[in-house]
Amino acid sequence: MGGEGKTRLALRRLGIEQRVLGVSDGSGWREHCSNFFELSTNPPKHLVEALVPEKCLTIYTGPSFHGKTYLALATAVSVVTGSSLLGHFDVPEPLPVLYHIPEMSESLFRQRLSEFRFGNLPDKEMFLCRPMEKGAAWTLTSPEMKRSSQGRLVFLDTMMYFNDATDASAYSEVRQLAEGCFELLSSGCLGVVALYHPPKYAASERVITLENYVLGSAGYGGILGACLAFRCLDHETGHIYLQQLKARGKLLKPFQVEGTPPTLKVPPGQSPYLEDLMKDQEKRDPRYTTACELFEQKLPQRTIAEKIKVSVGTVNKWRKRWLEEKEQPEMFDGG
Repeated sequence: MGGEGKTRLALRRLGIEQRVLGVSDGSGWREHCSNFFELSTNPPKHLVEALVPEKCLTIYTGPSFHGKTYLALATAVSVVTGSSLLGHFDVPEPLPVLYHIPEMSESLFRQRLSEFRFGNLPDKEMFLCRPMEKGAAWTLTSPEMKRSSQGRLVFLDTMMYFNDATDASAYSEVRQLAEGCFELLSSGCLGVVALYHPPKYAASERVITLENYVLGSAGYGGILGACLAFRCLDHETGHIYLQQLKARGKLLKPFQVEGTPPTLKVPPGQSPYLEDLMKDQEKRDPRYTTACELFEQKLPQRTIAEKIKVSVGTVNKWRKRWLEEKEQPEMFDGG
């Protein structure tokens, strides 16, 4: 037995192991549980109305060069100044921000910050950043990360730099990320906004879903407080489409952002659903309409596939869409 083991054994025999080493014997378990009446009655708070909840992990997800960093910087400047995000989503009060961006150099990041007029902030300490030249990314559980995050909204650009992940699709990596975020939040961090590259196959999906943008073969969707998926529809005009995938509180319809920094804004009126943007409604596959009628009759999927001569996989995908349309018809009506 090594020196540490002998010390633990001696302290255990003296009955003071828990007091000296902080080792729990489980007797205090009730302190970590609540009944209904012990739960907080306070409603969930948002740092950015409907988009960024307090004390939660929010993920901004989308393929490379689709606008994640620009939208994150727009969020940061709104939070720091207390101004509405994109001229549309209110920020209850100004809050300090720490933006981690280990994949971008200082000069390039400063150029991006200038576009959003971060240099005009009256209080220079409200926005701090840690670019590439400052060294390797701090892990979420490091003392530096915990202390620097207290009282701030933290941005991780991008998420996997902060997890020491060897397999981003493994549940063990998801748990590691979740535990790191929970430690930050419990030690005083106001919230975490993480930018995430979805699996490559998700970039070709016609409809943005939580499954193909975040969940993948792991469980990232389970640890989120909110999630937005981004898709750039026109790189020249800066026309970006946003879909709220996981909401805490207000469920938003899909919306569009237009313009270039710092004039990104939500255009007036409601945005159409993504599928309506990407194909002519008149050319909708008539087999899908037939499938919907058969779904109403509660026929087996294999029977439906044989009737309309498509694969069972296609029928399964159509059935999911049909169920979504039934649950939230206003998001599929093109209005």
